[in-house]
Amino acid sequence: MITIIAHITLLVAALFGLSAMLLRWDVRVLQHNDYSNSEFNNWLRNSGELSSIKRLAVLAVLVGSCTTMAQASWMVTMLLAAVLIALGIAVLRRKPQEPLTLDKRVARLLFTITIITLLAVELAGYLGSRDSEAEAARGAAIIGVVILTVSPLLTMLANWLLGPIERRINRQR
Repeated sequence: MITIIAHITLLVAALFGLSAMLLRWDVRVLQHNDYSNSEFNNWLRNSGELSSIKRLAVLAVLVGSCTTMAQASWMVTMLLAAVLIALGIAVLRRKPQEPLTLDKRVARLLFTITIITLLAVELAGYLGSRDSEAEAARGAAIIGVVILTVSPLLTMLANWLLGPIERRINRQR
């Protein structure tokens, strides 16, 4: 039972970290690059963002959550969750130079990212539930951390999926 609680805590920590990364970095930078995936991708490569401490810490948590130590010990899983919570708080406390402007396009983008994330977590939980509740929680938690790790790609995917809708909205104006 405690293992399930630890994995659910890791999942919640990953979703909290994802929210912080999206609001303070990924969606904000995409918005300031005029919602262009190619410009956002250029920014990612040129800014060194992919090798920043926050991205490497998330990658380390992902690797740590896939180890046998994390599978065997709920305390390791809770420690990994604590790292993600601390990272999320640190990201939220840092004031961006150019804040995110909340508009309808950002809302659609965040909604799409949320739906993709929830579907992936639910699918992982469902597939894990075939074995046990603990495996369902573990699978969902690991997918949550994977999604946090690839949050820039998830942002570009959601922007790409919304492209036809945005073009249609812009034509109607």
